Amino acid sequence: MFWYIVLGVSIIMLIISIVFQCVFYDGWWRIGIACTTIVILFLLPIGIIYPLNYRAEIDSFRREKQYIEQVVPTLPDSDNVAITHKRIELNEWLYKTQYNYRNYHFFNFIPEEIMDLEEIK
Repeated sequence: MFWYIVLGVSIIMLIISIVFQCVFYDGWWRIGIACTTIVILFLLPIGIIYPLNYRAEIDSFRREKQYIEQVVPTLPDSDNVAITHKRIELNEWLYKTQYNYRNYHFFNFIPEEIMDLEEIK
């Protein structure tokens, strides 16, 4: 959320720099345009890629959770060790991501739907 605000402010700064260049034609406008362009080019891909990455991880978590909850009761005891390890790994990812969402909400790109997910039992 915070990064979207920074991106919006950077775009506004770029527009203001271009307007001032047209009005005053001073050497400082080039620095403003260079800085805001760098910030925009850096934040725009991050604002697109990170939310998509988290959505893919959330979908993967849901698929694996469904598989574990449906298939595990039918498996023999020898396969339970690997499933238990996977369950622990997925729950650790969920706890870490929910913690990051709760504590650093304005500084990350984690979607709100992460809080609706429940641990694998």
